[in-house]
Order: sequence, then structure tokens, then C-alpha cells
Amino acid sequence: MVTLARPINGKYKLSETFDAPLDYVFAWCTDFREDDNKMIGSKTARKILEKSPERVIWRVSYKDGKKVVEGVRAVWLRPPNAWYLDTCGDGREMGEYKLKSLGKSKTRLDMKFVVTYPSKDEVEDKEEWEDDGKKHWKIYRKALEADFKAGRPAASPASSPQGRQGGKRPRLGPSPARQPSAAPTEATVAAVPAVSGQ
Repeated sequence: MVTLARPINGKYKLSETFDAPLDYVFAWCTDFREDDNKMIGSKTARKILEKSPERVIWRVSYKDGKKVVEGVRAVWLRPPNAWYLDTCGDGREMGEYKLKSLGKSKTRLDMKFVVTYPSKDEVEDKEEWEDDGKKHWKIYRKALEADFKAGRPAASPASSPQGRQGGKRPRLGPSPARQPSAAPTEATVAAVPAVSGQ
């Protein structure tokens, strides 16, 4: 009789503080675009399938060795201060993102992720996973704060999925979801999200 490995969940946390007001941070982080992954150097392709005030859904594809892997990311928006990420197809990751105002122009984002692994042997080290996520969110923080200081809008006109006119500032929302270690990540979650979401 064959004994199958039981899936196991890994739990991770991230936090980042922005020098910008809560409403700006929420709008910036949830303005998902197809070119967001460029911020962190990922070659993952993203195609926006749905974008509404309630949710955003996109498909990701990337190479894992010679194989092309595809997955789906769904983010449920809960303005003014939260959003939730779920992934499927290339792994299961769920993310919870919550903002808290720390003053007129300071906001903290707290993130919690649950990643499901096929077996305990594949669970990523908590410290390494969170360190990876911190590196990505440092990039996002710098880009967000630069946009805020320059007076640029937090969201693109009409929430264009392709990005800003003229190709200005590639952006990524909620840590979009992480990919298997063999492929480049878009965010650790946080991505999105991201769970992180690509």
C-alpha cells in the first residue's frame, strides 16, 4: 500500500511602514498592473483577467526549467484598509493584508501568509521566506514613497491593467504571490497581493 505525503501549511508574517497616508498606500498597493513584476526583476508574465472595485484576478506564467507553469491570483479588495489574496494552479498561498494609520503621513502594512506545501520536506524556512519578502517590500516602499513625494497619483487613470501611459513606474500591489524557488518570485507574500501574488 502506497502512503501519500500529507500537505502541510507554512505560516509567515511581513510588515512594512510607509511615509504616506493610508488612503494613498491602499490605492497604490491595490493598483495591480501587468508590468508590476518588472519592479523586482521577475520575468513572470501576467495577464489581467478581471479588474473591478471588488476584486482583481490575473493569470501568471513562468518557466520552471523547461516547463511552463501557469497559475491564477485573485485579490478581494476591502477598502479602506485591507485586501486578501488567494492563489491556485502553481501552488496554494493565501495572504491577508491590513493597513493601520500611524499618523497623518505614516502607514503600516501588516501581512500574514499561509502557504500549502505537498509535504513537510518542501516547507520553506520561515526566516528565509520572510527575509525574501522584506527585500521585495523594501523596493515597493521606496517606489511608493517616491510617487507620493512627487505628487503622482496612487492609481493609474481608469485603472489600466497595462500600466501607465508612457510606461512610467512599473508597480506591484500586494506582494503578489511567491513562486517555487526554482522560478523568480514577484513578491513574497509577498505578491499581492502574494501568500504573495504574482
